[in-house]
Amino acid sequence: MESMLWSISEDRLVSMLTFTAEDLLAPVNPADAAPLLALIDAASLCFGQIDDAALQHLHLDNPARLKPFIALGDGRYFLSNPHSLGMNVAEILQEICNRTPATKGRMEDMRAEWLETKLRSIVSTFLPHADIRRSVEWTDPENHRGYESDVIAVIDKTVIVFEAKSAKIDGPAKRGALNSLKGALRKLVVEPSDQSARFKRMLEAATGTLVLPSDDGDLEIDAATVRNVIRVNVVLDPVGPLSAHWPRLKDAGLVPKDADIAPTMSIFELETVLESLTMEVERCHYLSRRGELEQQVAYIADELDLLAFYIETQFNVQSTRAARRAVALRQVRRGGIGLQRGKECRDAVLPYQADADVAGDAAVS
Repeated sequence: MESMLWSISEDRLVSMLTFTAEDLLAPVNPADAAPLLALIDAASLCFGQIDDAALQHLHLDNPARLKPFIALGDGRYFLSNPHSLGMNVAEILQEICNRTPATKGRMEDMRAEWLETKLRSIVSTFLPHADIRRSVEWTDPENHRGYESDVIAVIDKTVIVFEAKSAKIDGPAKRGALNSLKGALRKLVVEPSDQSARFKRMLEAATGTLVLPSDDGDLEIDAATVRNVIRVNVVLDPVGPLSAHWPRLKDAGLVPKDADIAPTMSIFELETVLESLTMEVERCHYLSRRGELEQQVAYIADELDLLAFYIETQFNVQSTRAARRAVALRQVRRGGIGLQRGKECRDAVLPYQADADVAGDAAVS
């Protein structure tokens, strides 16, 4: 009986998720009907379009994820993957725009502009006492070349340098293609880190007051009073734990060994972090300690795991060999992130075997 009821229910879903072109175009202005139908066709699969070779890689790249409609050939469309329209609409539009060089370039420009605008808005909202400038221009005294930092915030004696990157991790890189993955990490992690490291060296070597032009007017920094330069890479598309711990990327040969990598997080993770921490000084402290944590602690976690860990410990992890302890971040229950540390979790995790030259790594797994 239960199987029969399930079968009846699924049969009804077919009719509920089948639409004519007139159904889909009914809410729009008649002048926009033809372009919208072309977009729907571009986001539709046709019978026979997927061959056996594609099915063998279905678990790596499901074509229905970015083409949620199936064109039935008689003016009707079956919506096989409804949630994609809500979760993956940006990727669907990006995939459609990538079909021609002109629309691809315009989409990339729009992504970059949106990211920088959103980044400045977030920093202004959560660091209200900071002097914030966008597109700050400066010259590197080492090579006398001009550079531009996306967003710089100066608050008291601290300078925070944000580098925004809107490049995407393409399909082959997501599936583990080594060269593609290295190229993506170079654009998203290595290059912005090199840029902010140059700015930090320039600022540390400077004397007196620097006057740097920007889109928001000149930014004045008294180099003699600066005590801390914080560097943060901000990306548009979340990459999860892949970018949250750069020493592992170096160990895997995905980024150069000598690269000075800055912490990397998505724009949405940055907003969540800054919104979750209630005090301005606490937000600055998180960003400052975030970079130090990657050098001192071995862990597997994404940014929200690290946020939960910070709320619990403020990233104060004892790191001497004599007092080495394991720290575990793990997700518990459906609704939240739990933390275990100290003696209680020694049996739950295996300590990370750090290099013998690096004394006192704590382990987070």
